Amino acid sequence: MKKETIKRRLGIIDKDFMELYKAYNNWHDDFDKFRGKPLSGEETQQVNEALTELKDIFINMSYINDFVTGRYKYVVETNNHFNAFITNTLNRAH
Repeated sequence: MKKETIKRRLGIIDKDFMELYKAYNNWHDDFDKFRGKPLSGEETQQVNEALTELKDIFINMSYINDFVTGRYKYVVETNNHFNAFITNTLNRAH
């Protein structure tokens, strides 16, 4: 796969994730107006709708999180192997 293709795809994923993350944080800010007071029936409905939307946002974020964290060990392993290769090559050159 070409570097440009990878960068383009990662850019799309990053943009989508940041939009979800911003929406996720905004919902938490919206909940603050209900904090510490009894809720009326209408407010309870608003909170329930907001919780449903927040849950959906979190589920979508979790797919990206799972993808990233699931590959973290491969990235670390690849970097360690490459660093060992470079170190061994430099040691042999001396």
